[in-house]
Amino acid sequence: LPADHPPVPIHEHSGGTCPITGNNAFCPPQKGDVRSVCPALNAMANHGFIPRDGRNLTFLTLFRGLKACYGLSSSLATVLVTGGFLAIGRLPIHIPLVPGGVIDLHLVGLHNRVEHDASLVHLNTPLGHKYGPVEIQEEWVPMLVSDIQPPADVGRMRARRQHEILPKKLDPVHAEVARGEMAIILGVWNSEYQRKHEGKQDKNESREKQGIPLQWLLQWLAEERLPDIPISSESEMEVDGDSNIAPKKTTMWRPNHKQTLRDVVNRSKRIRKVTEAIESEEAKL
Repeated sequence: LPADHPPVPIHEHSGGTCPITGNNAFCPPQKGDVRSVCPALNAMANHGFIPRDGRNLTFLTLFRGLKACYGLSSSLATVLVTGGFLAIGRLPIHIPLVPGGVIDLHLVGLHNRVEHDASLVHLNTPLGHKYGPVEIQEEWVPMLVSDIQPPADVGRMRARRQHEILPKKLDPVHAEVARGEMAIILGVWNSEYQRKHEGKQDKNESREKQGIPLQWLLQWLAEERLPDIPISSESEMEVDGDSNIAPKKTTMWRPNHKQTLRDVVNRSKRIRKVTEAIESEEAKL
């Protein structure tokens, strides 16, 4: 490992072993765990789809984790994991005397590799620093307002963040990475957002709202955890057996469809079109 790499304790709790080891319930990072600037990977570690300490990540570990956690197709997972390894200068397979085979979430944060400026919730990497900051800027999260509707709202979000880092500008590769990140998560969650209907549905009304609930996006970005989904469609508060008001029961979101590479490419193109149109208008002012 590089000389500036953090020490290597494992996922430890003050009481010893993690109390939820063996399932995919949420557990925040503990002392000694490492995390990246990528909320998707951090959420996978926080839910145990990859090692909870964020270390010893092989190609197969990440490949299986992406498919199980987010429902990615094999081709999309292969492209993302292979590209991630190569971007930080490591081979996705082990070859003697050549760095590769295993990475961790800290290494993913190498500046201007997979990591990039103009993140939605992270500060830009300070001048001279090798790794991007992983601390979430909580005050930025509420700036993502209204249900996120692809591609317009995401295009506006990307245009806003790129405007805020001027005179710096993302190069074409990292601009595409930034769009692709949101294109993936929008596709992963999109079909889950079903409008509630009472009685007979209007035949002219689309049953599926083409977007994702803001609450899901904020929870994922701010807490790096998978969204909580209501178990029932009853009111927000329910009455328990003792006639006391109890919070509505929820369960962890699970993928219900496969997200493909073609889906991501097409959605990213639509986000790019909106972003560039906004930037073009701003340039005229």
